[in-house]
Amino acid sequence: STGYGNSNWSGGSGYTHITVDISKCGFVAIPIVTTSVNGGNSYHTYTVGATSVRSLTKTSFHIRVVGQVQTAYESINWHVTLDTARRDNWNVNWNAIGYVC
Repeated sequence: STGYGNSNWSGGSGYTHITVDISKCGFVAIPIVTTSVNGGNSYHTYTVGATSVRSLTKTSFHIRVVGQVQTAYESINWHVTLDTARRDNWNVNWNAIGYVC
């Protein structure tokens, strides 16, 4: 599940990722999937990759959150970590549209 507080993040050096199981949706073809990430503080707003669906199939998809976005008004020295995703309760919000029969 990817409901609030239930997103099961994994991570590596400078990134975190998650595979979302959509098998119970019953898609018979690969659906269209959109994603976003929200969380307990604003760090999720600096991420790159949260809306980039990877490895999409009828039964799952994957997102990988990497790096930080440079902004014109703020200079931060922050990198994505698994600890950040878990501590700040990052959640994957997703919507899938496709054929189920």
